[in-house]
Amino acid sequence: MTEPTTGYCPHCGRGDVAPTPEAYEQQRQRAEQAEAAIARARHLHRPVGVVAAAEAGIEPDCATCGPNRWPCPTYTALDQPAPAAAEATDNQEQ
Repeated sequence: MTEPTTGYCPHCGRGDVAPTPEAYEQQRQRAEQAEAAIARARHLHRPVGVVAAAEAGIEPDCATCGPNRWPCPTYTALDQPAPAAAEATDNQEQ
């Protein structure tokens, strides 16, 4: 039997370009860590003084960034697509 070409399954020779089980597990763990980091950032950057701000007619405060900063730049950035994802979407639309 000949050596399988890159991108093909070394066991069956089919064009299966799925990640190996080890690579899949690493990707899954990395995704979980990223989601946990986003959750921690959202917990730190949360609106405070919402009722008082509404009564005064001003924006609420961010618990981390300070007064009249809601939504704060950090929270806003978390809602934006990743640069690579945005670029891929732009390329698909063209």
